[in-house]
Amino acid sequence: MGFEFLLVGEPVFPRQLESSDERFPSPPTSAQFAVDLRRRVDRVETLQEALRFEYISILAALREMGPEFRIVYGHPEDVDKTTLGMALSLGCRLAGVGPDFFPGGTIYPRDLAMRAGKVNLINSGWTRLLRSSVELIASPFGEGGRTLATGNTILVGERIIEHEGKSRWVNPDDLAPLHAAGLQVGILPLPVAVFCTMEGVTDRVFFNDHWDRYACLVTGRDGGKHLILDPCVMTAAWVDVERKSWALVNPADSEKVIRTVCEPLGVTVHRLPGLEVPYALNLIQLADGRILMTGGDDIARGVLEELVGTNQVFTTEAPICHYPVFAQAGIRCLVSEAPPVFKRRV
Repeated sequence: MGFEFLLVGEPVFPRQLESSDERFPSPPTSAQFAVDLRRRVDRVETLQEALRFEYISILAALREMGPEFRIVYGHPEDVDKTTLGMALSLGCRLAGVGPDFFPGGTIYPRDLAMRAGKVNLINSGWTRLLRSSVELIASPFGEGGRTLATGNTILVGERIIEHEGKSRWVNPDDLAPLHAAGLQVGILPLPVAVFCTMEGVTDRVFFNDHWDRYACLVTGRDGGKHLILDPCVMTAAWVDVERKSWALVNPADSEKVIRTVCEPLGVTVHRLPGLEVPYALNLIQLADGRILMTGGDDIARGVLEELVGTNQVFTTEAPICHYPVFAQAGIRCLVSEAPPVFKRRV
C-alpha cells in the first residue's frame, strides 16, 4: 500500500526576526536576492504576512489542481491562527497528529516521509512510528529533501549530514532498501551553498545534502526522466577524506560530473540559463504528470512546459520567495505524500 493523499505542513511562522549580525545560507544563484529581501523585511509582522500569503497561494493552487490533501495539525499553540482560519474557509481538511510528531516533520512533512517507486521511506529519526505501520522503512532518505525521485529512479547525495553538521559517506545499508524495491539509484556529489550576512554575500561556502534546493527530477510527457539544475549549481569534490578536505567544483564541471551519474540511468540533464525565484525547482509532480511550482519564474516554467506540456504546469499566485530566504524551504518541503501511519490519525 502507498500514499493516499498529500500532506501540507503546519503553518507555523517565526515569532521574531533573526539577529541582523547572524549569517544565513543560500544557494549561490539567489544569494544576493536573499540579502536584498532580508534587508527589506524589518518587522516580524511583515515576514509573517508574506509567509501567510505564500502558504495560502500554495493551498489555492492545490485546490485548483484537485489532488486530495490535508494540512498537518499537531501544535495548536504554535500554528498561525489567521492562516489556519483562511485554510479552513477554503475547505481544506486537517490531519491531526499527537505529541510524538515533533515540529520539524509537521511543518515540513517532506522530511518526515516520502515515497520512492513502491517503497515508503520514513526519516530514521522517527523510528518510534514504525510500531504503527509495517509499511514504513526507516531510512536517512526518509528525510526527502536529501533525494530527487521520479518513477523508479532516485538520486541521492554521496554524503549524509547528521547531528551538529557532521557528515558521513552513504553506505550499502543506506541504499539496501532502495535497491530491494527495484529502484535505480544515482549517487551525486553534494551541492554547495554560500553564507550571507546583512552586509552582503560572503566567500564562505559549505556543502549540504538537500539536493531539492538546487534541482528537480521530473518525468516528461514522452516518459523520459529529466534532471533540471540550478544555473549556478556548484558541488564538492573530496580531496582528502581523512583531513576532511574538499574542493569547490564550478557549475560547468559540476554539470559534467552529474551527467556521468545520470546518463547511465536514462536521465537527461538540463542546466537552466537563469533562475528568477529562489528554490524555483523545489516543486512537486503529481502521479498524473502535472507540476506545481512557484509563480514568478518564467525561465524555469518555460523549460518545464517544454518537457511536460504547457497545460501540465501550475503556478502559485504569489512567488514563493520568503520561505526559501527565511526558512530554506520551498513547495516540495511543505508538500509531501502522506505515509500510511496517517490513515489512523485523520
